[in-house]
Amino acid sequence: MALVEQIVAIGGVLAGAMGSYLVTRMTEQARQKHERQARSEQRRFDAYVKYVTTDKRVIEAVTVLRRVRLAEDPDADLVHCRQVLDLAIQDRGAAFEEVVLLGDEATIEAGHELNACTWRMVTVARDASYSYLRHEYDNVEMTNGWVAALNTFHEQARKSLGVHGPIKRRDEMLSLMTPSEATGAADRDG
Repeated sequence: MALVEQIVAIGGVLAGAMGSYLVTRMTEQARQKHERQARSEQRRFDAYVKYVTTDKRVIEAVTVLRRVRLAEDPDADLVHCRQVLDLAIQDRGAAFEEVVLLGDEATIEAGHELNACTWRMVTVARDASYSYLRHEYDNVEMTNGWVAALNTFHEQARKSLGVHGPIKRRDEMLSLMTPSEATGAADRDG
């Protein structure tokens, strides 16, 4: 009888140890999974911010180049402006690769649309024969298109990161302005 009691006691200890081990292991796996997800979300967030920041740097360089072409800034060096633009384009390209690797499908698609709008503005800025004064309406349309694409990227990135709630779309504010006001507001907001 004593042997049976000892075997039952040993079985209880083993079952308790096994249960404790399994619970500890499951808790540790859940913690590690949560940490991996948090790191992944942080990397995605960082990639989205880096991409938007570098895209805005490209647009800032486009704006400076446009002002130089309009002779609003006669002391600026055209070659230097182009070099700044080219460097910003390279940085933006690398940043977008991170978005492609880490982002969801909708955010990547919004990034492609933002890229297209940015490239339209870059192409016009590089074109020495383009007259900004004659084509003010086209410039406002390009700027409004870029702002709308930026807002769409923001919305998709927020959804991808699980951030809820609407954002105030700047393209809706720009549509109420005259061409001169819209260009100034877009330049200011970047």
